[in-house]
Amino acid sequence: MKILTLLKNKGIGIIIIIMILYIGIIFYSDITKISEIFFEIKYEFIGIILSLELTSFTIRAYRQKKFLESSDIKLPFWTNFKICLAGMSMVVTPGGVGMLIKSHFLEKKFGIPISKTAPMVFAERYHDFLALTTILIFSLIITFSIEAAISGSIALFLLIVVYIIFTNKNWLEKLQSKILKMKFIKNSFPNDFDITESVNSLKTRKLMIFGWIISTTLWSIDALAVYFSFVAFNLDIGFFESIQIFFSSLIYGTISFLPAGIGVTEGVFIGLLLANDLELPIAASLVLFIRLTTIWFMTFLGFIALKFLINRK
Repeated sequence: MKILTLLKNKGIGIIIIIMILYIGIIFYSDITKISEIFFEIKYEFIGIILSLELTSFTIRAYRQKKFLESSDIKLPFWTNFKICLAGMSMVVTPGGVGMLIKSHFLEKKFGIPISKTAPMVFAERYHDFLALTTILIFSLIITFSIEAAISGSIALFLLIVVYIIFTNKNWLEKLQSKILKMKFIKNSFPNDFDITESVNSLKTRKLMIFGWIISTTLWSIDALAVYFSFVAFNLDIGFFESIQIFFSSLIYGTISFLPAGIGVTEGVFIGLLLANDLELPIAASLVLFIRLTTIWFMTFLGFIALKFLINRK
């Protein structure tokens, strides 16, 4: 249970930081105006937004199931769903590496070595970033934005670099040695932790294409949820324009390697909204609303699933 204690302590600290950050944004942006804005939201869209997020997550759980099956690990969908949801509780860790807790539960409950399932977690993160980049670059064909073009170019470059590393055995071994030096990994996983041999099953052309298509699908649903968030605030700046702003901020937040991109994602998001002539209180309110109904909504459900898995004998 060492990993769970460590994650609990880390999680409390991160939650406190998030609360301080969001309180700071609210007061800096004028708490009175933000309160008025939230009272004017079209609340009928909240149900639609949360339903889209749950639909997106269900597809995410199915993706996990197929990735595990590529390593000859076959589990019922509902079991995959619960473990995948528990992993969302740790998306707030730097780079989302805390989602390796899924490997912990797979080992604890089914005796599957962590080294066999950890590559699946990294593959999921890669395909998420690939899907973000795909949608962002495609949106540029419809509506060009220099900010989106820059973030998309940076993301594409990083994707190529990571792909080259993961297809080169020597570089992959060097990367693994770096990962093992991270305090979280070092304190949570066994010394013989080895992902190099298990990565090959996730690099097949068929699985790469499958991962790309299904990840792009689930992120397109997330993009639709974000667009409806804009509409809920009576801000219809266009579907592609709204996702360019959101995805660009997510990309910068991801490459910052901060927990869930805390601070960077919100800062870039607000900055891009201000560049689109939105007032600060409206921009701050929209960012807080979107973050609460997307990542923090799923993180909350993840903690419920985590508690269920911990308490279940």
